Amino acid sequence: MFGFSVGDSGPLRKLFAIAQAVLQGKANWTAFAVGAGTLALILLLKGRKRVPGILIAVVGATAVVEQLVAYSCGRGGRRKEPVDWGRRCNKRRLAASLLFLK
Repeated sequence: MFGFSVGDSGPLRKLFAIAQAVLQGKANWTAFAVGAGTLALILLLKGRKRVPGILIAVVGATAVVEQLVAYSCGRGGRRKEPVDWGRRCNKRRLAASLLFLK
């Protein structure tokens, strides 16, 4: 959720390693915001039986990350023509960093 992985085993060791990494500045706060917002939306919609909260949260997170990629690549808003992502921006690497898949 913070944009980095921890290799330690055991819950206390993982918690300590996460705290150290956050204090060292390794946290990806964009990834944290997307993850926390997705979790909050899932928990908010959990009580409604007829609303697929997890599906809505995942689709919403995907849309948010797509817009973050578009804006960070200099292409804000809706696109009128197809974009050649390979020339100016590495979309896969940027999306992976936003979705904590380093």
